[in-house]
This record gives sequence, C-alpha cells and structure tokens, in this order.
Amino acid sequence: MDSSKIAHLIGTVREKINRYLAGELERCAVKGLVASHGSILYHLFREEQVSMKKLAEVVGRDKSTVTTLVDKLVNLGYVTKGSGDADQRYSYVRLTEEGRALEPSFREISDNLLAAVFKGISEKEQQEVVRILSKIDRNL
Repeated sequence: MDSSKIAHLIGTVREKINRYLAGELERCAVKGLVASHGSILYHLFREEQVSMKKLAEVVGRDKSTVTTLVDKLVNLGYVTKGSGDADQRYSYVRLTEEGRALEPSFREISDNLLAAVFKGISEKEQQEVVRILSKIDRNL
C-alpha cells in the first residue's frame, strides 16, 4: 500500500464517520447537533461539571471553537454555562436534564459506529489501528 495516501485516507474516513453520525443523529431524532458536539457531550456525560478550559483540552480544540460549540448547545437547551463563585473569569459547563436525556441515544450511536468501523477487523487489528493512529496523533 502506498503510505503517501495516509492523509487522504484519514480525511476520507473522517468524512464518512461524520456522514454516518449525521444519519444516526437524524434516525434518533436528535435535532440541531453535528458530529463535533459529540466529544463535548461525551465528556459531560462522564463529569457533572467541566471548566471551559478543561473541555477545550480534552476535546482537542481551541477555546474559541469550544465556546462556539458550547454556545450552540446552550441555545439548544442541552447545557448551561456558569461562572465560579470565587472567580467570575472561571466558566464551567454542565448538562441540563434535556442534555442528560441524550445519553442513551449517544451510547447507541457510538456502539453502532464502532461496530461499523471495525466490521471484519479482529480485536488484535483494532488495537493496532488505535495504537498507530494514537502515534500519528502525537506526532502532529
């Protein structure tokens, strides 16, 4: 295989995953969200309250991009933003009840995505794919 095609292959896979996620969100009747909201919501499903700074770090995006994504989630009623009592510059995000209600759909979508991505790929090959992509991620 021609290793010079790696960027093209990663880009193609990313685009297909985004299309798949859009279709799954529509199938589950989740309105207004795009794939880039997924990593933010996923993290909020795991932690009750997260600072904007930490959220930007864990999702691997700059703070202004995360702010834009979070603002859309606020407008959709899925999250709230607040500031710390001691320091008004500290802002945090937390899920609303409506946002928390998305978790079962997101788990189903995630499970379906992983099943589609790894269809016909052994457990050992799956681990190797993740290992290699993690190395590539660290290199960039």
